[in-house]
Amino acid sequence: MKQRRYHVITMLALAEAVRLNTHEDRATVMKRLFPADSQRDPMAALLERGVQGPADSVTPGWAAELTQQTIAAYLASTPASLYGQLVRLAQAVPLTGENTVVVPGRDRTKRLRFAWVAPGAPIPVSGGQLTGSLLRQGTLGAITLATTELLASSAAASVLDALLREDAAYAADNALFGTDAAVAGKNPAGLLFGLTPIPSTNPQADVRALLEALNNPTAPAFACNALQLPGLQAAHLMTAPGLLAGMPLMVSANIPPGRVVAVDAPDIAMSSGDTVAIEATEQGVVHEEDDPGAIVDEAGTVARPVRALWQTSVVAIRALYPTTWAARRADAVAYADVTW
Repeated sequence: MKQRRYHVITMLALAEAVRLNTHEDRATVMKRLFPADSQRDPMAALLERGVQGPADSVTPGWAAELTQQTIAAYLASTPASLYGQLVRLAQAVPLTGENTVVVPGRDRTKRLRFAWVAPGAPIPVSGGQLTGSLLRQGTLGAITLATTELLASSAAASVLDALLREDAAYAADNALFGTDAAVAGKNPAGLLFGLTPIPSTNPQADVRALLEALNNPTAPAFACNALQLPGLQAAHLMTAPGLLAGMPLMVSANIPPGRVVAVDAPDIAMSSGDTVAIEATEQGVVHEEDDPGAIVDEAGTVARPVRALWQTSVVAIRALYPTTWAARRADAVAYADVTW
C-alpha cells in the first residue's frame, strides 16, 4: 500500500499536466490515463475524488496534502536507497516548521560519576561535557521536462515515478555518504567530510578496525557496495541476510565500489523535514541547464538555452525534497577503501 501511495504522487502530477493542456475535467483525465487504476484500485478512487477542487493550476503542496510523505518515507520505498535504510536506524529529529535545531552530543570520555550513597551522606557532583551539532534545513531539488504527448501515455506515470525516486535516492545517498564540506544556507556536510580512510588489510581486520574507530559504539551499522559481499561471505562475516557479524548492513550501488562505511547509528541525527513536494506546470520559462542561472541576470544577460513551456507544449515537473543530517560526535563515522 505504501508503494501505491508514492505512485499516486506521479499520477496526480501527470493528470494535472494533461488537464491543463486538454481542458478536460480531472475525473475524465484520470479515467482515460489510468483506466485500470480507476477500476480496481481504491487508492485511485480516492485520488479521483481528491482532485475535484476548483483550482486551475497546481499549487505548492497539492500532492503532499493527499499523501503526506516525508523524504524518509518516500525513499524508503526505493530498495537501493542508503538514505532510506539509515534513516530507520538513526536519531530522528523533527524539523518541520523550523529552520535550525541544535542536536546535543557528548564527549564519552567524560561521564557523570554515579556512586552508592549512604543515608544522609553527600551525593557526588560531577559534570559531563555536552557538545552540539547544528541541523540546518536543506532541500534537494530537480526539474524535469516532458511533452504533453508523452504524458498522455498510460506508461508515463510509472516510468516518471521510478525516475524521480531513483534519482532522488542517488542524489541523497551521494550527499549523505560524501566527503563534501557544508555550504552555509545550502547543504550539510557529507558524513565522510574530514575523515581519513582506515588502511585495509582483510575483511575481518577491516571490520574490527572500523568498529574500533567508532570508539565503543552503541548500535553500529555498515554500508557497502554489493561488490564487497563476496569478500564478506568468504570471510564468514555474513551471519544472516542484511547482517554483518550480527550488525545491520546497508547495501547499495549508490556507494562507490570498494568503500565500506561504519556508523554508530544513534549518533547520526537525520531530519526529513516537511513533506515531499512534486508539482507540475506548463506555464513559465526555464533555463535548460544542470547548473541554471537567472533567466535574465542583473547585467541584463539572458540565460541560454531557455524554453517557454506553453509555447512548446511542454510540462515542467518539479520535485523538492527537504532534508538534512549531522553526526553528533566526531568519531560516529569511519570508512575504509578496501581491495577485497
